[in-house]
Amino acid sequence: MTEGSLSTGGLDRETYRRLIRPRNGVALAHLGLRTGFHLGILTLASYLASEGRLFAALLVLTPHWAAWSFLGWAGLGHELAHRNVLSWRQANVALFRICSILTWSNFAFFELTHPIHHRHTLGPADIEANAGVRISPRQVLGLAGFDFVGLVRRIRLLTLNAAGIIPGDERVQALAPPGSPERRAIRNGARWVLAIQAGLVAGFLAAGQPILIAGVTLAPFCLSGLTGPSPCFSTPAWRRGLRRRGSRSPPGRFGSARSGGSSTPT
Repeated sequence: MTEGSLSTGGLDRETYRRLIRPRNGVALAHLGLRTGFHLGILTLASYLASEGRLFAALLVLTPHWAAWSFLGWAGLGHELAHRNVLSWRQANVALFRICSILTWSNFAFFELTHPIHHRHTLGPADIEANAGVRISPRQVLGLAGFDFVGLVRRIRLLTLNAAGIIPGDERVQALAPPGSPERRAIRNGARWVLAIQAGLVAGFLAAGQPILIAGVTLAPFCLSGLTGPSPCFSTPAWRRGLRRRGSRSPPGRFGSARSGGSSTPT
């Protein structure tokens, strides 16, 4: 740190880089603890459900649901997208996409729009965030309980993406024109999310563990407002495009949320 930066209370570039440099040991420990937390609760809930204690199983899932949103684009997923968690680039990318899939979020859309968000935060070119949106009482109930409307909307958007359709205004369309590699990436990302989520549901049912559908498949929509982002990050441009078509837009997770995020753009 230079003398000038000390006197002004600022950081020089080298100190800043040192402070944000990934520390693999710490990161892996945190990832391990978080994984153990979720797997432990899911195991306990599965046991309780198999014993016929369904209410107890759902009650046990409460902290798991509340923490699940952190996997999205307003938490761990966001840091992984910035390659800030591990020093291994491909590991960050793989974990980012896994977190996106687990929160029903199209990772390809975020990879395309997020750099623009940072260059033009809350400006006219920012596709992800809109500081002017306010949350309604109905939406508060959804975020504090089970967000069924959010689930339906997410499936609808992913289905549209999987068909090569991206709702949104001219800014979104310009980012991923028809026939472009960007649009194909968004289409393929949505297909991955839908295919893996459907595979998980089929696997849980085949294993006789429907409680895991509540614990994993529906987790991004349960108690999502407890750890989700501020409602000001709520209506990206692609959702405002849907609103103009007659559909009401609830608060998203900026990710993942933003499900993290948010809600997350799909």
